Parts: sequence; structure tokens; C-alpha cells
Amino acid sequence: MVSYLPVDLNICLHINKKYFWWLTYIFTGLAVMAKGIPGFVIPAVTILVSTIIFKTYRETLRYLLVGIFLFLIIVLPWHILMLKTYPDLFFKEYIYKHHILRFLGSEVIHRSQPWYFYLLTLLWGLFPHSFLLFPTILRGTKFAKPIITDNYSKLLALNLITVLVTLLFFSVSKTKLITYILPVYPFISILTADIWNKFIKNGDKVIKKSLFVMELTFLLVAAALCFAGLVLPLFIYENFISVQLISIVLIVPFVVFNIWFIQQNKRFEIFISIILFISLLSGFLTPFIYKFDYSFGQSDLMKFAKLAKENNYTISTYKTGKKYSLLYYSNLKHVDFQIDDDLMWLDKELDKQNHLVITRNKDIGNLSVKIKIKGTKYSVIEK
Repeated sequence: MVSYLPVDLNICLHINKKYFWWLTYIFTGLAVMAKGIPGFVIPAVTILVSTIIFKTYRETLRYLLVGIFLFLIIVLPWHILMLKTYPDLFFKEYIYKHHILRFLGSEVIHRSQPWYFYLLTLLWGLFPHSFLLFPTILRGTKFAKPIITDNYSKLLALNLITVLVTLLFFSVSKTKLITYILPVYPFISILTADIWNKFIKNGDKVIKKSLFVMELTFLLVAAALCFAGLVLPLFIYENFISVQLISIVLIVPFVVFNIWFIQQNKRFEIFISIILFISLLSGFLTPFIYKFDYSFGQSDLMKFAKLAKENNYTISTYKTGKKYSLLYYSNLKHVDFQIDDDLMWLDKELDKQNHLVITRNKDIGNLSVKIKIKGTKYSVIEK
């Protein structure tokens, strides 16, 4: 992909710049309509930082007024309509609760994570390319710090700025969900493609060592999978066998071939083998992973919700978080999710007739209750 970028950049000639600037403001407006304030803050800060780094102050100011106009004609009508129709509710729920409070505190949706949460998310989400990307960035070579002399190097720098701005914004936010960081992946993909392109053409000792570390990691994973049955409870392992077998069958040949490619310095073949391996692994393994995930918790909630639907029961949960799948599968209009410790509330809920109280198995030992219907992760409890 990177090999063709210099050709594609010809469309970014000076005579076409205004159209790209206008599209930037249009898509920023659409981003606000889709995701609210983050859809404005991230592009705005990215433009500001890139303007300072590239010293393109005149260019940025030249298209600013028209850009703001395009942005406002997309954003203002709906927001004005909502403020007129639901003045207090719109401000309290949309602006204050779901923007300001969710950024400053995690209590709104109970999704608090440490500041490095998205670093770990990217480490896993970019796997196995993270074995190349992170060592390269930490090393700070020309791969990660391109000299800004032409359009191609500007493209790489702009992608890096966008990644860092987005990562910083969501890392500072108190509320964190794994899906929030999805917008950085297209930009990181371009940076990763550049690293691979330069490695294939020129080679690099640090990346070669990183690839050996990757192969060692895969071997350790394969060995751990072989002994998974010795450490996992039987009811979990029964649903894990398919994942175990497919993973081992795919990992072992991949590691053998890739080690040989590394020793023979066949850099392009290494890249192709990794792409094929991940494609096969995700293609064959994904259905089994979803099945395993559903059997470990989600299937409990689905079973209890369907039970409530069939018998016209109501549902409440105690310290499970907000499990909206219970609403969907039970067809109930309301499920009471009790997030905090409140034994008086729990006692009243357990006294209700035709009512299911659901909690996590790990919390049952701390409660004076009995298990009515046991599940893998969640259970229905009674006095």
C-alpha cells in the first residue's frame, strides 16, 4: 500500500487543497453528529498541532471561515431543534451527562480504567504488528520519526500526530471503553505499512530481533494451550477445546516456516506469512471464540432473560453492571441494575414474587443467599 502513496499524493496538489480542507470540516461536522464533542475536539487539536509543526499558518487561516460555515450548517440545525424541543433534558443528558461528566468521571456508565488502558488495547489490537511498531517507536529511528521534507513524510507525520492526539484525548478521559480508540487504527495502519515497507526493502536488525521475540511468544502460547486442560475448570475447558485445537494446528506450522524465513532473510515472505496466518487464525477461530465467550457469561444472561420472558417474570441485578442484553432477550421495558452495595435493596428484591435476582458467582460468598439457578458466571439467587 505504501508503495503507491507517492502516486496518490499527486491529487493533493495546491489547486486541490481547498477541497480537502472543505471535506475536513464537513466530515468533522458529521463526526459531531455521530459521536458528539470528541468528533470536534480531536480534528481541531490535530489541525492545530499539525499547523504548528508544518508552519502552515496562512493555509490554515485561509480556509478557516468557509470551513467553520460548512461545519455549522451541518451541526447547528439538529442541536438547535433539540434544544428547543427538549431544553432542560437535552442539556442535562446530552451535553452535561454524556459529554462533560463522562469525560471528567466514570460514574455515569461505570467504565473506569487506568490511564494506560488504551496502550494495552493497542498492543493487543495491533497484534502481531505490535512486535514491530512499538519497538520502532520506542527506538526513535527514522522509521518512527520521518524527516518532514516532502508530501510522503508529511503524510506519515500527520498520521502520527492524529494517533497521538486521539490516544491522549481518550486516555485523559475518565470513562474508557475499548471501542473508543477504534478511530486510530486506519492511521496506525499507514504507519505500520511504512515500517514493513522499509524493512522489506532495507532490512533492520531491531525488527528482526522483534520478529524472533514474536515467534518465541507464539511458541509459548502453543505450549500453554497444550496444558490448558490442567488448569481450566472442566465446564470452561469443554467449551475451549475447539479454540485450543485450531490455535495449535495453525500456530506450530506458522512458527516453523517463519523462523526459517527469518534465518534466510526472506523479508517479504515473512510479511506474507504473517498476513496469511492472521487471516486464517481470525477466519477459523473467530466463530469459536464468540461461542466460547457466550458460553462464559453471556449465555447465562440470555438463559435467565428468556426464562423471565416465558414466565412473565421481572428481573433485577445486583453488582453485575448494566447488562442491557437482559432487556433485549426478556422483552422487558425495565430492569433494575443495582450497581453499588445495598443489602437493604437486595433484601427487598429477594422478597418479590415472580421475580429473578441475578448476581455474579464471585459475589455470592459474601451474601446471605442461596443459588436458585446456577450459571457459569452469573446465577439467580434467593433467600
